[in-house]
Amino acid sequence: MGFASRVGETLVARGLGLAVGVASSIVTARWLGAEGRGILATLAAVTGLVLQIGNLGLHSSNVYFIAREPGRAGAVLANALGTSLVMGVAGGAICLGVFQGWPAILGAIPRPLLLVTCAVLPFQFLILFFQNALLGLGRVRAFNVFELVHRGAIFLLLAIYLIGASGGAAGAVVLFGAGATVFGIVSVLYCARLVGIGRPDRPLLAVMLGYGGRAWVACLLTFLIARVQVFLINAHAGVSATGTYSIALQIADTMLLVPGTIGMILMPRIAAATAGDRAAITARVSRLAALAMTVLCGTAALVAAPGIRLLYGPEFAGAIGPFLWLLPAVWASGLSGILMNHFAGDGLPSIVIGAPLAALALNVLLNVWLVPVLGLTGAALAASASALLMLGLSLASFLRRGGLPLRQALVPAPREVAALLEIRP
Repeated sequence: MGFASRVGETLVARGLGLAVGVASSIVTARWLGAEGRGILATLAAVTGLVLQIGNLGLHSSNVYFIAREPGRAGAVLANALGTSLVMGVAGGAICLGVFQGWPAILGAIPRPLLLVTCAVLPFQFLILFFQNALLGLGRVRAFNVFELVHRGAIFLLLAIYLIGASGGAAGAVVLFGAGATVFGIVSVLYCARLVGIGRPDRPLLAVMLGYGGRAWVACLLTFLIARVQVFLINAHAGVSATGTYSIALQIADTMLLVPGTIGMILMPRIAAATAGDRAAITARVSRLAALAMTVLCGTAALVAAPGIRLLYGPEFAGAIGPFLWLLPAVWASGLSGILMNHFAGDGLPSIVIGAPLAALALNVLLNVWLVPVLGLTGAALAASASALLMLGLSLASFLRRGGLPLRQALVPAPREVAALLEIRP
């Protein structure tokens, strides 16, 4: 499969997964209400935070080292298995200790649901590590199938439970945990059938951690930029406000599907390209992505109000304003994500840490200042300001390293637009 084919197939699969995710958010919003939705959003943020902190960059290292040294794939998977168990148990224990010491962070969320969330963390790590290993093995189609089947099966069971059995938030949390357990185990078994799982290799693990460490810091900072708001809103305004903002945030995340997919496929291509070609390859991708994101964000601004009211109901009309203020963050995050994948394939220069670190600092400061004054709108403004800062820093570094003018990275040529639209003279 070529680059375009891999991107196209992955976009289709992720698009279907996206549709399932939107349907799931609609079902949970309508059948659980803002409070139930807030519980799910907060616990999902807990899971995501532990995964981001505990992955140590190995999800990126798995792809890189398996692709470069297929003969050591078994050792890579053995290291991934051991790390999943250790970091899952440690992450759960730390979470329980933190929330025991500062219970106000979770607010009204029942503690048994936190226990369930923490108990399945090892299986969440298995999903992250072993499904990403499929990309290194060249099994892009298997990667897409796993993700789609996982999402589809959970949504089907969730819909049956909430709509058919009139279930509540507690049962939904248990259902999500059971799904993670099953698919974590299946992911391990499938990879073991493909290449086997060897013995842990400590020297290899040290090398993988050296490569993944910088990627880990960059990914963690980028994750925190978006998700730190969930905890701040929950602490300041409660779970109902968190549930409302989670709708705006989920739609914004959904719009990043296209640039996220392109970046995921772009990284190994940049790593394989010659140093002289890397900037030109990414510049062409980024300027076409800039055009696509401009059209996407403009369209979203027009349909946001009627779309949110229709899909989520009047209870979540408060998400419309924050979502509109999040659109600059969507545009900027899409482009900076592509640039970050370029840097990952180009040796991970220091900008992969510097840009998100500056953006996170600005994000926290603005949230602390604006959320008490402007509420959810303040959170959205903080997100957009920090995303634009991260893009500006990343873009400046990319242009400097590649010796390119700004126009070449952001403005497509007429012939490229024509080719994109398949216009023939």
